Amino acid sequence: MKSLTKKLQAKAVLKMLEPLTSDNSENAVFFSALGDAYTELCLIDKAIGAYSKAAEIDKKLVHAHYQLGILYNNLKRFDDALEALKSAIRYDKKNPGPHCETGRAYCLTGPHPEAVNALEKALSLDPEHKPSLYYLGVCHAQRGNYQEAVTTLEKLLNLDPKNAEAWYNLSIMYARSFRYDEAVECIKKAHIYNRRIKQAKNKAGVTYEVMGRLNEAKCSFFEKFPWYCDNNLLTRFRIRCLHTICDFILKIRKIETPSCDLLLSKTEDEPVNIDTEKPAEKPAEKPAEKPAEKPAEKPAEKPAE
Repeated sequence: MKSLTKKLQAKAVLKMLEPLTSDNSENAVFFSALGDAYTELCLIDKAIGAYSKAAEIDKKLVHAHYQLGILYNNLKRFDDALEALKSAIRYDKKNPGPHCETGRAYCLTGPHPEAVNALEKALSLDPEHKPSLYYLGVCHAQRGNYQEAVTTLEKLLNLDPKNAEAWYNLSIMYARSFRYDEAVECIKKAHIYNRRIKQAKNKAGVTYEVMGRLNEAKCSFFEKFPWYCDNNLLTRFRIRCLHTICDFILKIRKIETPSCDLLLSKTEDEPVNIDTEKPAEKPAEKPAEKPAEKPAEKPAEKPAE
């Protein structure tokens, strides 16, 4: 409902501002507001054009530079994003937002030391800046600093306990640290707060599997396919087929456990894949050695007659 209201407001803004900005207007604020409306309606090319025009008219308009940085990051045009964000920081050094978005730009390209520097700078300006805490946790995870990632994500969740993406990423950190029970609890909370995280049920299934709780693993895989449970005559047959599929998945995964991916952004954005380490498998127990068999006794020879 809120998103629908915002879209209606954005359309109203467009009707009002488009005529005012069509005849060589030099009002940077109008173009910036026009960019906001285009962004809300997912008209990204037009939004970039409006923000660029606003920044051209007024180079000190931080909002236009900042929004350009966000849009370029979403389009994976990282060089353009960093250039726009440098301008935003130049004219407003005390705003944590551009520093955070700079860290995000580096983070989206993979482990990068500048990402941590930018995010720590943002947190020095605002220690409770939630997006900076989120991406700093991701950066620590990318660099293999799992304990620091856990500490950062836990701090974020104290401030924002309904952050589903943070719960999901924390579950991955716990799983990498072999804290499987805590990992499962985090996955459950991620699914409660945002059911659009499709990876949550798969991650729960994999974690249960590693713990040896195969029935619960099967249930988690089963919940990924709710359309098999409709009310028709084929339901029982479909459920039997699905359980067969789940058994097949479990058998294959005993050979090779798949990696899970961190969520680097909200679920509306495309997640960036990061290979994770496989959970350590318990060493296979050696089969008990059979006691050596006694050599068969030769039958006693009959005495010669």
